[in-house]
Amino acid sequence: SRMRVRAPGHAGALSEDARAVVVGMTLYTRKEHICRAALESVAFGTVDVMQAMKADTGLRLGSMHVDGGMTGNSFLMQLQADLLGVDVLRAKMPEATVLGAALAAGLAVG
Repeated sequence: SRMRVRAPGHAGALSEDARAVVVGMTLYTRKEHICRAALESVAFGTVDVMQAMKADTGLRLGSMHVDGGMTGNSFLMQLQADLLGVDVLRAKMPEATVLGAALAAGLAVG
């Protein structure tokens, strides 16, 4: 049997008292198994969002551009590409979103 992590954010809404659950642990479960299950949970959560977007728009994703700290995890990026069947393209600057927010804030204050 495989271990799974289910996080409430994947259900569509987060609240401050939301909790995740880990199912399938045994006496032989190691921290590496929990980490992998958490990464798989992120990947499957993204698949859920992409399927909902496709259902709403009828559009199919050609590729996915990603940034943020988790893009440094090659296992997660490959899993994401495999599950979605698209190329996952990392930003040259992993924290591009943060840079964009900082630039927008700078423009706002002059």
